[in-house]
Amino acid sequence: MKVWITAKIAYGSKICLHGLTEDKKNVRLLRNDGSYYPAATGFNVGQIWDMTFSRARRLIAPHSENVIVTSCKLIGQEADMRAFLCAHVSLWQGGPDQLFGGSLRSVLNKKKLFISEGTSFQPISMGYWLSDTPLIKWHDEEDHPGYRYYTSETEHLIDYQGAAVQVFKIPADSLVHVALTRWWVPSNRYAAHESTKVKRRCYLYIAGWYE
Repeated sequence: MKVWITAKIAYGSKICLHGLTEDKKNVRLLRNDGSYYPAATGFNVGQIWDMTFSRARRLIAPHSENVIVTSCKLIGQEADMRAFLCAHVSLWQGGPDQLFGGSLRSVLNKKKLFISEGTSFQPISMGYWLSDTPLIKWHDEEDHPGYRYYTSETEHLIDYQGAAVQVFKIPADSLVHVALTRWWVPSNRYAAHESTKVKRRCYLYIAGWYE
């Protein structure tokens, strides 16, 4: 099956690869043993591969896109990824409240968005977004690279995990590939009892963009 490489996400010496199949399904590409590919892999955004793969045996929502690749062969390069994706995927348009069925939320004075265990959310962990404002390069208090979404009514900080060099501004109406991190449990060190413990979260991040 044909697969277009849509994003490379850096995890130290490894990379997570996102793709889109010829039947318009998002996939997260994993090796035979279920691990990420090494950073030195020959995969690059925009490439078209002929792949044989199967659905991963253990899928934990919302990460329903995981597949195990058993063979692959490079067959081409897409000249215009933005045009290709706009013609083949469903797009979210507007602000972050339009992403993932409106299930994203933030807490207190924190500006990062996430889905929370125990709440209703769609069984998907990636998608494509046409932002209604520019996204400006930003770093949080822990110096994580990211982008700031800002209007007169709201502000959000979104981590950037793509392998491409971060730019100062992603212009409005660029096509942005967004995804959700793996489940993460905030510290419950000071929780008084079980009912006050914070549940697991998957945070929103930017995997790449196409102008």
